[in-house]
Amino acid sequence: MERRNFVIGLLFVFIFTFNITSASVVIITANSTPVEGFVPSLATAVTGDTIKWVNGNGQHTTASTSIPPGAASWNSPTIGGSGFTYVVAVPGTYNYTCHPSGGGHMDASIVVSDPAPVAVINIPNDFPTIQQGINASNVGDTVLVSPGTYFENINFTGKNIVVASLYLTTGDKSYIDQTIINGRDSSSVVTFTNGEGAAALISGFTIRNGYGASWLDGNGGGICCINASPTIDHNLIDSNMVSFADGGGIYCENSSSIITNNNIVFNGGGYVIIGSGIACNGGAPYIAYNTITGSWGDSPNGIDLFNSSATVINNTIVFNEGSGIFIRDTSDVSVSNTIIWGNNFQSINILDPIVSNVIVTFSDVEGGYIGTGNIDLSPVFTDSLNNDFSLQSISPCIDVADPGSPFDPDGTRSDMGALFFEQNVGINNDDVTNGKNNIKIFPNPFSAYTSLEFENNNGEKHTLLIYNSMGQMVRAVDNIKDGQITINRESLTKGIYFLHLMNKSEIAGIGTVIVE
Repeated sequence: MERRNFVIGLLFVFIFTFNITSASVVIITANSTPVEGFVPSLATAVTGDTIKWVNGNGQHTTASTSIPPGAASWNSPTIGGSGFTYVVAVPGTYNYTCHPSGGGHMDASIVVSDPAPVAVINIPNDFPTIQQGINASNVGDTVLVSPGTYFENINFTGKNIVVASLYLTTGDKSYIDQTIINGRDSSSVVTFTNGEGAAALISGFTIRNGYGASWLDGNGGGICCINASPTIDHNLIDSNMVSFADGGGIYCENSSSIITNNNIVFNGGGYVIIGSGIACNGGAPYIAYNTITGSWGDSPNGIDLFNSSATVINNTIVFNEGSGIFIRDTSDVSVSNTIIWGNNFQSINILDPIVSNVIVTFSDVEGGYIGTGNIDLSPVFTDSLNNDFSLQSISPCIDVADPGSPFDPDGTRSDMGALFFEQNVGINNDDVTNGKNNIKIFPNPFSAYTSLEFENNNGEKHTLLIYNSMGQMVRAVDNIKDGQITINRESLTKGIYFLHLMNKSEIAGIGTVIVE
């Protein structure tokens, strides 16, 4: 096992780091009596922590006097009843002072260090099984799995860790096919049931031969998420099944999981089953850039949603034995930029239209669906018989998705579906990492701040645009010249955000961050 601290690039969408930590709040009290001063007068913190000054008694202010290079200064804001907060983003010593209204002088310091590096546990070098690696890990660690077939069923046991194949470190998608977790038809292949959050990541695997049975504990043949909200990214989830249960591929209950860039194929069940690709009961899952096909069984829908506030963006949901999306109970669902085609029943089947709120926009829906930008035209896939659902150049789904969505990596308006059509001659879709510029983002996910770095050898001015999951621009930062910027959370709520780095009117790079 080795400890190291470095950035990893995931092609097209995600940039992750092995330095994922949970930020803390450091409380400092300003007093006038019995002794005038800050308590503690010498505080310690790690980068990403929030410093909060509160009034113990009297009236006080706080202002920086000497701080590390690159850190943001603060200038005598009144502490007030609710306190004053400041996020420390740069290691070093922060000296500050107070000028109380009654006169006098108060000085204090904060010593800030970087978080300790986290561990990389290599499978099978350090441990023979993935589960043993998980058991040995701590929060923020990465379990990195070499190619092979692992006959086991793994449980994250409440740990916010990364479990990934070598796809994570290389961006080579062949590792997804080469690194297989085989559940041996015994239970869910991957389980999250102990409150895991977005920093718990499963990525770069083929997940197959999972089995879930009974309504009580058998949901989710491939992946089961109950009272947990992990990130499920860049996996092939195939040949899983359930009996008397929900979600052949993925099952989420009371979960706001982030489910992105997966191929979810040929999942179903045996006797009385609900064999959908993804089934979500409650929560607010984010489902984006997935290809869902070949679901079979008693209720073989592409996606099942019940009592769910789901966001469904840029998915390809095709050729399932049931409906494309089946919605029941009280659900609040947003569908956009999605292709729903070739399914055996209704493309979008709403069982309880009176109590469900479903908005569908800028999507190709077979049979039609009322909504802004929707079409009902054959998507013209490259080779659907062989499960190649990329778009041909004559597809009506190219450049017609929501104009407010982040551009495709080739700099053009977003396409419908999970796979964009590359319009720049000579560039292969699989080779696009982050547009024209290799953006590095760390830490990611983050709760207080994150740093973005990019190459800017000419010193040109760049603008960073930040979009939320609905395609709305929520922040713009101008005049970035030194190739790096710190992004403070500030008004960003928990969720996923898309970054566009602009040079004049062109996209210089793209990336995605998760706010915890």
